[in-house]
Amino acid sequence: MNGDSNHNVQRPSIAVSDAAYDEHLVSSMTQNLTLTSALPTNSKCCIYRVPASLKTPNESSYIPQIVSIGPFHHGSANLQAMQDQKWIYLKSLLARRPYSSTGEDISSSSSIGIAFVQSLRPLEKRARECYSEKFDKLSSNTFLEMMILDGCFIIELFVRHRLIMEKSHGREVVDVDPLFSTHRLHSNLAWDLILLENQLPLFVLEHLVSFNHLHRINNIDQEPSSFLKKLALEFFKHRLALPKTYFDYDQLQHLENGCHHLLDLLRNCLLIPSGSSNHVTIDIVNEQEEQMETAFIPCAKDLSFAGIRIKKAMEDNPLNVIYKYIRPAAELEIPTMSIAENLLNPLLPNLVAFEQCHSNCSTQFTSYVWFLLNIIRDDDGVKFLYKQGIIKQLPGCEEDLVLVLKKICSGVTVPRNFYFSELYDRLNKHFGRVEVRWMYVLKTYYFDNPWTMITLINAMIVLILALLQTVFTVFTYLNEH
Repeated sequence: MNGDSNHNVQRPSIAVSDAAYDEHLVSSMTQNLTLTSALPTNSKCCIYRVPASLKTPNESSYIPQIVSIGPFHHGSANLQAMQDQKWIYLKSLLARRPYSSTGEDISSSSSIGIAFVQSLRPLEKRARECYSEKFDKLSSNTFLEMMILDGCFIIELFVRHRLIMEKSHGREVVDVDPLFSTHRLHSNLAWDLILLENQLPLFVLEHLVSFNHLHRINNIDQEPSSFLKKLALEFFKHRLALPKTYFDYDQLQHLENGCHHLLDLLRNCLLIPSGSSNHVTIDIVNEQEEQMETAFIPCAKDLSFAGIRIKKAMEDNPLNVIYKYIRPAAELEIPTMSIAENLLNPLLPNLVAFEQCHSNCSTQFTSYVWFLLNIIRDDDGVKFLYKQGIIKQLPGCEEDLVLVLKKICSGVTVPRNFYFSELYDRLNKHFGRVEVRWMYVLKTYYFDNPWTMITLINAMIVLILALLQTVFTVFTYLNEH
């Protein structure tokens, strides 16, 4: 009673001014509605800030260490050391320009050239729409300068890499450029260029190549888009710890069908070309309960105990996992995990982040990282796959690899268009057969541990001896009577 009484006393009486309060609320809400714009029906957004659910457990995989590209990390204090190098690279790139359509010699000019800036100005709005944030605090000139400076830095970096490779012909060359003479610096720089938050739209880079006529160097006229993609793939081919088979220039026609940025370009290189996949992409589930049941498979060791032979696939493509069943034998072929096993490699986390953020994107690598965690599960799983030649990393890093995979998966939503859905279905059906379950139980509880097997054999011997003794006793008794 006292509580109710106190509550009634403390409640303010605003009966007289209720209408005024209501009018104020309606006015405030109306103002907010007026200022709110509807989301575009055909969003061009393709460069995102990584969600906290993904970034928090593994932040170092998403944050640039040396250079900022684009607006997300523009002005970061710890990345300012590279700004002077950007201006040096810009001057160097402009000096490579064969000629100017306006007749001005911008290579010797103290200014960039009005035509250069004017050619990029119409791209600003389209470039801003590519980012998941508006960056209203960046003025038009600041944003434009950033596109020029960052874009020309990337292109000049790629051009210098090609020139060094042509000069070396495979031999080690000492270069005065600190970005190339220091291996660790150059490797970290290459990783910075594939981070999701550190991207420029590819059409900006293509425009910079086209305006500076770089695709016409050495009298070889190419499409600016193809020229840029070749430069980028040559650079990443030699600077990322990935099999060289991933960077197949014959797939350039396949890559022409839309790449948003450099990370997306690499993603397209790693994807199996349409028509060669061994899987059918289908919806896993209609209900959440079905999803959690279907999106798991036994680990590699358990599958082996169930009679499925785990072996290294002949192909390097990480997505080409193949299940074969020809009664009574079953095989699971898994490509070497070159993407996952380098613990300092941010490629896989950023591929997953892009797929998780981009609405019009397939989910092969999100499915792949989920498959890896399912098939490995713990450090014993790493050791098992290492013995099969599927994991190439040195022993002793088993827990690190499992920890990295768990960090990547901690904020991942299992996609409905799960790439390995058919594979999961077939493996679970195989594992669910009665004879397979019996085989699994026997191998797990009796034959996996040698001491358990010895104990079982001893018990069987004792049982047989006891049975023989009983039979002998009964036989003797019958003979006597």
